[in-house]
Amino acid sequence: MSSNVDTNIVMLKTAHKLDKIPEARITPAAKLIQDYLLEQMQLCLKDLFENADDLLFEIAEKAGSGSEQARYFDAMRGLRVRRKIIDAQFTSKVREQVSDCLDKVLNDAAGLKERTVELGIVDNDQMERAVAIESMAAKAIDASGDAWLSFRERLNQVLPVKSYSKSECPLSPYQFGDSFFSAIDFDDWDMKVKLILFKLYDHHIGKQLPEMYFEANEKLRDQGILPDLDISHLRSRARRPAINANYLQNLMAASRGEDSADMEHSGQQNGWQSNSMPVAGGAGFQAGYLMPNLNQLQQNVVSASSNIPVATAELKQWSQSITQQVLESAKSPIDSDIINLVAMLFEFILEERDLLPQMKQLMARMQIPIIKVALLERSFFDDNQHVARRLLNIMTRSAVGWQADERIDEDPMLAYMEDIVTRLTKEFDDDLRIFHEELQKFENFLDEYQHKRVIFEARLTTAEEQRYEEEKQRDWAREFLNEILDVAVIPEAIQELLSIHWYKVLHHTYTRHGEGDQWRNAKRVVTELVWSLQPGVTTHSRERFFAVTPKILLALRKGLTALKLDSGDISRWMSMIDDLHLQEISKHETPKPEATKQFQKVQHELKQVQIKPASSFEPEPEPVVPESVDFMARARSLQQGLWYELLQMDGKWLRCHLLTVLGDGERFIFTDRTGEKVADRSLYGLATAMANGKFRQIDDQPIIDRALDTVIDQLSSQVV
Repeated sequence: MSSNVDTNIVMLKTAHKLDKIPEARITPAAKLIQDYLLEQMQLCLKDLFENADDLLFEIAEKAGSGSEQARYFDAMRGLRVRRKIIDAQFTSKVREQVSDCLDKVLNDAAGLKERTVELGIVDNDQMERAVAIESMAAKAIDASGDAWLSFRERLNQVLPVKSYSKSECPLSPYQFGDSFFSAIDFDDWDMKVKLILFKLYDHHIGKQLPEMYFEANEKLRDQGILPDLDISHLRSRARRPAINANYLQNLMAASRGEDSADMEHSGQQNGWQSNSMPVAGGAGFQAGYLMPNLNQLQQNVVSASSNIPVATAELKQWSQSITQQVLESAKSPIDSDIINLVAMLFEFILEERDLLPQMKQLMARMQIPIIKVALLERSFFDDNQHVARRLLNIMTRSAVGWQADERIDEDPMLAYMEDIVTRLTKEFDDDLRIFHEELQKFENFLDEYQHKRVIFEARLTTAEEQRYEEEKQRDWAREFLNEILDVAVIPEAIQELLSIHWYKVLHHTYTRHGEGDQWRNAKRVVTELVWSLQPGVTTHSRERFFAVTPKILLALRKGLTALKLDSGDISRWMSMIDDLHLQEISKHETPKPEATKQFQKVQHELKQVQIKPASSFEPEPEPVVPESVDFMARARSLQQGLWYELLQMDGKWLRCHLLTVLGDGERFIFTDRTGEKVADRSLYGLATAMANGKFRQIDDQPIIDRALDTVIDQLSSQVV
């Protein structure tokens, strides 16, 4: 087995040690779940080993050289010998990771804090491993949906570890993936062989995790662990159970005023039930008469694709006109219902605020093909794994993190999605294999696209962790003040005021807000105050002096007051600064008493606490205190890997992806869809943004599922 020690990594560890650490003990409920998941995975591993033999043989047969062929034949023979070893090491690693989590609790309780900082270059094999695990785990968590969220919350009750990064959560897809990679990490297998085996792991275990987490949830609930768990606050939108096609049929019919008997009759006679509807060309297909008109309309869309509007209002009108043209040919109320239902789904898509106009236009062009799909296979509505639904969902989800920029014509994501839509509108007749082909190609494209992003983000994460650790050791407030005061020519009393008392304001501001506007404003008070006390300032910068000084003094008074200093001391400092300013004015402008009067007026205004002139030296007021409404806790619960929108100073919303959280939830690093860093927020700053409506999560739940929920709500309200 590989020791996994990379010579390019320098590990810096610091820890206090106890003579003896108590043994970590897993709770009975946690052990039950751990054993259940391992039992299921061992069954899946058996299938994996059987398929790996055939796959490695096939790859070896197609190898381009003798040495490459020998590599895969050797791996195939080695796998046969090592099956039991891999199985045992995988199980052992999973148990070890759970035990490590429990040890962490004991260490923290005993005051032990061990922090590891990795410096240097991560080698390519480690990067490939990290990318493969990240990709597999992200897909598993996405597919698991509510089952994973519920499992994670219940697991927190039976394992006393309340705070994990996404890769540290015990019994998570990340930990399982890491355990498997560790189990196959033999020195005589190169990374290509390991990645082939991990691909099989993804197929045989990763895709089974949603069902495993669902069953694990049931077992925990049977044990009385959070039986009434509500996870609505953990996701963008509460999901209802799977939608039944007959239920949709009844709602649509009821909206036309039919009674239940009419609904049943029309459903039975027209094949609305999903499991009674064959694919196109089969006996019983009722809507074949619509296909010629749909084909013609589809070709019209292709011809007019360059003229389809982008603005949402115009695009909705265009979509409605398409729907109307299709309805004119419909002879059956059931066919009309299906067409209208698809139209309502697309209306939801076009109103989705999380999709940008260019992406909405692409989706709108798929309306005719999706109408065809719904007429051909009614299972489109109640099977969330239907190929057309999956393609629409994966396309819209990929569009969530997309933002147009000046290089839009070179954008690979937009170009690839454009190719998909173009092929579907040009070539789709009644053979749904084209959707399978496009889905497979798009998933392959996304794997490659995300592979590059994950590599970039892994390097960024390492750099940000190093930077964070370095910054924690530095006193930025003291460094800034020393830089200014070492060269400033100001009275000793003002030096003392800034170096002792304003230092506390600077230090608190940086700790709370990081390098944001508040930090810049607090620093500017220092630089502007020092500037205002320089000889001759009222001669060469008179207008600026009288414009800036009131704001400096107001911000200074408020900062010192916030420190809860003695009001008499604050007044003496402010009077001292006033006297210094008046001396400067009198020295250079003796014949102009109006200058002195102007400054005295400023002094009077500053004494009126209720007067609050606009000041660029202090942050905007915060109408909501985050701690009072638990926004700090909400900020800590943000999930890495999800997409959010953050309101910037210029009033524009920034679409960003939470890459990592540094420290104990102290700093949040956000990236764009390419993996480039776009935002860095402190815990307090992020909580404040949440409290003031300047930060929100983007809903990335499958869009067709959400659209159907909305349609059902609308139809239900009409029926009532």
